[in-house]
Amino acid sequence: MAYILAAEREAANYLTSNSWQRYMDYLELNRPVFPTGAFSLATSSWWYSFEDPKAPHDSHLERIELGDVIDWEKDDGVYCWLRIHLSSSLSGHITLFYPRVFAYSLGMIEEDRSIHGDWRYDEFSTDGTPGRFTHTIEWADGPTWRITANELIHEYKA
Repeated sequence: MAYILAAEREAANYLTSNSWQRYMDYLELNRPVFPTGAFSLATSSWWYSFEDPKAPHDSHLERIELGDVIDWEKDDGVYCWLRIHLSSSLSGHITLFYPRVFAYSLGMIEEDRSIHGDWRYDEFSTDGTPGRFTHTIEWADGPTWRITANELIHEYKA
């Protein structure tokens, strides 16, 4: 269920629907299953800010990296990781690291202007599996990304 993504924000009743509070309530209710870092980011006072350079809103994609880790010696030694590098809309650079990715979908709209545009909206959700969450990211020029992972590590450099 989405609370603060484009479809909800663009609805005629968004300002009176209390979507933001329902989203915060949802996160708090699901705190026990969210990874600590992802929950901390999703509920921080700055993550959704339009004025904080650490926040991803309006940032531009610089590049993504992803890869596999294969260590046959360990039971859990085979997995995928993903890292997103952003140029902050205000100043500096943001890196988002998903250390263990269970699923991802990185969409791209095929049009004359085939870029992602600004980071528009994002939302954290869970299916109830402890230690697992999904991060949905909407880009201004249309693409939507979904990343299901075990954690999210944020780094900002001015």
